Amino acid sequence: MKLFVTIKEKIKLFSPERRKFYFFVKKTTGFAPRQTAIYKVAFTHKSIRNVSLAHSPKDNERLEYLGDAILDSVVADILFRRFPEYNEGTLSKMRSLIVCRAQLNAVATRMKLLDFVEAGPNQRIVNTHIPGDVLEALIGAVYLDLGYNRCFKFVEQRIVNKYIDISQLREHDRDYKSKLLEWGQRNNIHVEFVCQEELQNQKKMYFYVNVMVDGEVKGEGEGYSKKLAQQNAAKIALERIKASKTVNS
Repeated sequence: MKLFVTIKEKIKLFSPERRKFYFFVKKTTGFAPRQTAIYKVAFTHKSIRNVSLAHSPKDNERLEYLGDAILDSVVADILFRRFPEYNEGTLSKMRSLIVCRAQLNAVATRMKLLDFVEAGPNQRIVNTHIPGDVLEALIGAVYLDLGYNRCFKFVEQRIVNKYIDISQLREHDRDYKSKLLEWGQRNNIHVEFVCQEELQNQKKMYFYVNVMVDGEVKGEGEGYSKKLAQQNAAKIALERIKASKTVNS
């Protein structure tokens, strides 16, 4: 109780602006910040250096670097535990979809982080990478202020669970070849892509691919690249496998 009173008394000494920022960080992270100064750094863009100030504040680039590494680690842990059936290739793709700049920018905007960003007067913030950078810097600040366990909880509960629909990530992944190979690995079934190529008009190669599942043709695909032909064949094979399961169930 004494600690609570001490923190409460400190908050009373804050200016209205600092008090507003303190409660915003607390609401956003789910934890009462211990060192508010480090969070101010997380929201300070490097363009502030160009402003004529007696003492130029620190910017968030170092915290962004730290937060980026921690975010990768936490997301990898979350995916590893939630999806034991996926191999490392699929998990890496899912992690990339979560931590990509477009995703982080969208999350940061929904979290209203831009309301507290400090930047130079001529620095454009919207439609740049700055929102995602601030989010990574905030993660770095939480880690330094409160430790890894609370930072993990912040990322999992206040970012991933709240703003990212992980269950839909695999639906958005159109890599049919990888899906088919993973299905084969899970079910101990041999999957093989057999490719033939043909010269078209003496200029361009055209590719034909059959997908062999335990020696049986399950899909056919074609295209002007081997990769495209394989994807088309894998898509058909997956559809046929799904249909056969429905019929036999």
